[in-house]
Amino acid sequence: MAEFDKKNEELVQKLALQEKANQELKERLEHQENLTVMGGGANQSSGMSNMPIKVNGKWDGKTYYPLKTANAFSVFNAVSRTYNGNKYYQNWAEKNAMAVNEYFEDVKGKVDAFQEFPAEIKGFKQFLMQVKTTPDVMRTDISEFGAVLTGFEWSNELLRNVIEMTPARKYSMIKQVGAKTFFQPIRQGIPTATRDGETQAVTDSQSNYAQLQITPKRLNNAVQVTWDLLNDSMYNIAEEMITDNSLAFSQAEGMEFIRGDGVKQFFGIYNDPNVPLYTNTIAPYTNSTTSQYVPVSWQDIVLMTGQLKTGYMPMFAFNRRTLAYLRTLTDNNGRPVWLGPFGNLSDGPATLNGYAYSPEFIDTDDVTVPNGKPIIFADFPKFYQITDLTDMVMIRDEYTLKKQAIVEFMLMRWNTGTVIMKEAGLVMVRNG
Repeated sequence: MAEFDKKNEELVQKLALQEKANQELKERLEHQENLTVMGGGANQSSGMSNMPIKVNGKWDGKTYYPLKTANAFSVFNAVSRTYNGNKYYQNWAEKNAMAVNEYFEDVKGKVDAFQEFPAEIKGFKQFLMQVKTTPDVMRTDISEFGAVLTGFEWSNELLRNVIEMTPARKYSMIKQVGAKTFFQPIRQGIPTATRDGETQAVTDSQSNYAQLQITPKRLNNAVQVTWDLLNDSMYNIAEEMITDNSLAFSQAEGMEFIRGDGVKQFFGIYNDPNVPLYTNTIAPYTNSTTSQYVPVSWQDIVLMTGQLKTGYMPMFAFNRRTLAYLRTLTDNNGRPVWLGPFGNLSDGPATLNGYAYSPEFIDTDDVTVPNGKPIIFADFPKFYQITDLTDMVMIRDEYTLKKQAIVEFMLMRWNTGTVIMKEAGLVMVRNG
């Protein structure tokens, strides 16, 4: 700290000297501010106008024009110590305004630029003086004056942001298989029974079947962690990393469950060509009575429920923004159309038009997206199947990057998702 104070004082002294020199130079130039330089005039002298002169190696071989202002020499002589009252240069200065003016402008520009420098140094000095402190003040923001004596405490709870994901496994059929390729047979039709007259031949009829080939694909992620973090963190980093990656896998599965394009992904409900579509019959409109924009009407919600065969146990699936929108729908008198139950204990299970619903499908389109697909109505365990070949596999590699003291965790899982019974669900497509 003593060395810091010494250097700081030296800087202050240098600044004082620089400011003093700058002030002297400003005083020598103060008369130049109002100097008016004009070319030509009655005082021109042809004998002097073409006289070359060398000022510090700058003016050699140049031609200048005479001064019209009589006091130019007094200013020139006061500033430039080079001329020392020499009559030859006095006469030249009176006659050659351009040389004197250019000389002054050059020097003045340098002085103006120099004036900004001490101002910046002053600001820096003030900053240094704020940082500087005396040893008799104990404080917590400077190590040597007490900060090293203070302790800190870590919370024993790691707060975690909510991670939204479509809960595909919660609603789908889950099947564990033991081979890379799996064939799922599906009965698509049954025989047709007929009544025939006496001695008439019986009409042949049989069931028909199809098979669906399912091939699990690898979902993976790699995480690198330094040995320093593994050893020194108060939290179990490996356990946290496994938990976070499990959520990441579930999030990826949920997105593919809805939007998978079949390229290194599931074939999601939106992109599977076998999934039936229901286009809302009432195009988006503005209710003239309530002035409410209606992208999807309550009538469409009701009509959609009549599209599936009796025997399935379907439910509505959409995201929370669509749920909020559906609850705003009103009739022509402004009364809410959807009166519940909303899942309160006193009301019973949450239903929409008598069917269960879930707003957890965050990867579905919002109801306001033009030509979007905001609502799915399906018997999900029969409609969609997630096929697992393996559970999550983790490989801990402590050797490949050992020279950098890095441990790599590789996490993998082989599975896929498939629409297995297309007639068990449908997707609403907005008409406009």
